[in-house]
Amino acid sequence: MEATTSPVENPPSVSIVDSIASQVGCPPEYVVRTGDHDAIAARWRHPASFAEIPNLDVATLIFHLGGSTDVERWKPSIRARIRGSRVGTVTLLRPHEETSWHVRGEVDVLHVYMPERVLCESEGIRLPLTFRDVFSEKDVWLTSFGNLILQYIESQPLAGYPVDSLLLEQMRDSLARYIRLNYHEGGHTSAVPLTESQKPLRLSPATVKKVLDWMNENFSRDIRVRDMAEIACLSETYFLKAFRDTVGKTPYRYLQKIRLDAARIYLRTTLMPVASVALACGFRSTSHFCVEFSRDAGVSPGRFRKTLD
Repeated sequence: MEATTSPVENPPSVSIVDSIASQVGCPPEYVVRTGDHDAIAARWRHPASFAEIPNLDVATLIFHLGGSTDVERWKPSIRARIRGSRVGTVTLLRPHEETSWHVRGEVDVLHVYMPERVLCESEGIRLPLTFRDVFSEKDVWLTSFGNLILQYIESQPLAGYPVDSLLLEQMRDSLARYIRLNYHEGGHTSAVPLTESQKPLRLSPATVKKVLDWMNENFSRDIRVRDMAEIACLSETYFLKAFRDTVGKTPYRYLQKIRLDAARIYLRTTLMPVASVALACGFRSTSHFCVEFSRDAGVSPGRFRKTLD
């Protein structure tokens, strides 16, 4: 999987990728982008280097996968210096935070980029949140979730082929919600209302119909959370929770049902190859389609078609 080079108009996550690459003197191993080229994640193998990260409106969650543990970070504004990063830990680079880094040996990390609007918004309300300092922290939930993201990204067979934007955006939203609830300054019991995870949100019947109709008409595309949120006239974070609370499934799971139902129709009524059916139904790869179809139908697409003969 390679970094894509299509021009985009200054999205925050692209700025931080370019900034880091210029500082360490090499590009990331790959950058994962949505269908409209917004960067969500990148894997880096940093050589020994010194880097200064500028003030940007994007947070970066850093998963330390391997390599050197001789990593030093300091913040010029408060003259705080921390040294030593352990493999299997996470670090949060907060929005609008200038930091300097000294890496004394090659280090392998996964970055997940969260724009400030994703990290600091709950139920459609922009919260005045600040986050506590997180450097090389052992968090089992975050590490496990980071491994899930890494496994999904690196299971994609085609270099440079866009991953499923909706799935990755939902993963990023889950990370942002967890960080809001567990790492804002003041702890779990203040600043962020517990209603974020407990209070049901509802979409109106008219909005549900409008969104579902649009999904049925566009299921072959790389659908983003932003697309559906705009139709509902809601923020992305509010829409995701309201959709799940109203429909009973996440947008990704509902979209997969639409795609799998369409795949059954193609397999029953056409002689299209399985790879063509996967593409026509919006799956990012044939292997992903076969796994999802077999899980849902109990048989592979090829065997499903043979049972119809």
